[in-house]
Amino acid sequence: LAGRALADERILSFDSDVTINADGVLDVTETIRVTAEHAQIKRGIFRDFPLRFDDGTGTIRRVSFDVTGVTRDGQREDWFVERNDKIARLYIGNKDRFVSRGEHTYVISYKSDRQIRFFDAHDELFWNVTGNAWSFPIDKAGATVRLPAGGKINDVVFFTGPQGSTDRNARADVAADANSARFVATRPLGAREGLTVGVKFAKGLVAAPSREQELRWMMRDNLSIAVLAGCLLLLLGYYGFAWNLVGRDPPAGVIVPRWDAPEGISPALANYIDRKGISGQGWDGIASAILSLAVKGHLRIDDVKGDTKLILQDRRPGGPLPTGERAILDSIKQNGGKVELSKAGGEKVKRLNSRFVSAMEKEHRKKFYVANWIWIAGGFLLSLICIIAIAATGGFSEDQIVSLLMVSVFGGFGLFIVLPLLRDFGSGLKGKFQTIFMGAGALFIIFNGAMKFLTGASSGGMYLAIAGVLALVMVNVVFFFLMGAPTPLGRRMMDGIEGMKTYISLAESDRLNLQGAPAMSPQHFETILPYAVALRLEKPWTQAFQTWLLSAAAAGAATAAYHYGPDWYSGRNFRADRFGETMEGVTKGLESSMAAAMPVPKSSSSGFSGSGGFSGGGGGGGGGGGW
Repeated sequence: LAGRALADERILSFDSDVTINADGVLDVTETIRVTAEHAQIKRGIFRDFPLRFDDGTGTIRRVSFDVTGVTRDGQREDWFVERNDKIARLYIGNKDRFVSRGEHTYVISYKSDRQIRFFDAHDELFWNVTGNAWSFPIDKAGATVRLPAGGKINDVVFFTGPQGSTDRNARADVAADANSARFVATRPLGAREGLTVGVKFAKGLVAAPSREQELRWMMRDNLSIAVLAGCLLLLLGYYGFAWNLVGRDPPAGVIVPRWDAPEGISPALANYIDRKGISGQGWDGIASAILSLAVKGHLRIDDVKGDTKLILQDRRPGGPLPTGERAILDSIKQNGGKVELSKAGGEKVKRLNSRFVSAMEKEHRKKFYVANWIWIAGGFLLSLICIIAIAATGGFSEDQIVSLLMVSVFGGFGLFIVLPLLRDFGSGLKGKFQTIFMGAGALFIIFNGAMKFLTGASSGGMYLAIAGVLALVMVNVVFFFLMGAPTPLGRRMMDGIEGMKTYISLAESDRLNLQGAPAMSPQHFETILPYAVALRLEKPWTQAFQTWLLSAAAAGAATAAYHYGPDWYSGRNFRADRFGETMEGVTKGLESSMAAAMPVPKSSSSGFSGSGGFSGGGGGGGGGGGW
């Protein structure tokens, strides 16, 4: 029964009336009589109209399709149009209501431009009347083509059959005044077959497009390209203005090697300024502050039994402590004077970390470096508007637009993971592997989102949209790094910190050539060590001290120095001749132990006419079906 119903659904007649206006715009009225059996035709029918065609020179052009009226059985009927970059689909009927079974007559009126072809000796209209994509057979098909008043048809042509067929199962009758022609198919058309007709007329009857009109059409053909280029220029202009206004770095001063901190800043603050804020979870800054407290005698680092402990020492501060150090000391006091850097002490480590980060941000935020997040957020918002504009002007379907937006979301999400990692890249071997692992994961997210869109891409316009989104993303990436700028005070501090970096990294012989530089000693080493950790230069600094110790021993001097062991550290297998390795291990161990001790967060459970012509060529065309 279902098969019979499907077979009974057909187009009883398809008749088209095409009027060519003097300005080249077509007024088309299609009268389509169908039999509905609720197999395919339930709510009504749909009509597909191509929006792009090859003009015979290899140029793809876009035409308009503007519906002016729709009726069913003489009464106005509901309709809506969905478009993508290739077709406009006119749905006739109500989504919530079925039409009755039986015969229904649909009349569709619409306008379309750019369908006239202009040649040197004549002009013509080559029109695909029915389209070659109907899912129903067509019992009768015909068309009437009318020229502007006074115009005469010089020749006619017609084709029938499937796409590309040169069959001529039709006839044409030109009116006595030659102003119009009637075309009728002489056999029924099967599903996916159509009727294509053509009329030739003298030049000048239809106005050729002016330069202004050609320009407008060119803009329509390339609207998405124009929007994309405009968006990129707009975004670059926005960021260029913003960078010039707030993102320019103050000029750097002369960098002079120095062995003291600029303006007495603490190691943790040196780390904060050098990293332009709290980096990651702040472990390197915390480690430098702990070492500073230990060197000052406020803490002892106990690594005797394999679990690192921070033990408070009974000593009164010799003066006010820097913010970060005071926060750490207070946190240890509140935890009974001891914090174990292990899973068992994870909550204590978490509170210590939170207290340190909060204190540093509260006192120093925006004092030395301004990230200009508002301007970056403005760029992100402008990019989102641009992506929406690209999607809206690209002629994509709703699903494709959603896919494009999803690519943007996946890409943005991935960037929010990657960008902070790029800033932190280089914090030790473990940090590098972590960065690579998480970066690869983020890139997989971006790639996966892009592929979801690429699998549906079937035209250059869609690939162009993807390229546009990627370009917008890259602009945001570049300016994410460029927009932040140090304050004048921050620039001065950064110059001083660069001086310390230079000093710490110098070879011993070069360091000794600096006028006024202190000689290496255990005290000088311990003074600089927290800053070396803060600036991630602990390895060259500890190795320099180890070299000095060995040299002193070889010279038979400074025996006490050779047997040096800091009183603020208790560790296993401590050897002065491997002091650099030991202390590098201590500083790295502090960071890794604190990070490992942090508790794991919990979550809740819960077609055109060619040189010879064929069926399916020309403007118009398309097809349709039931819905």
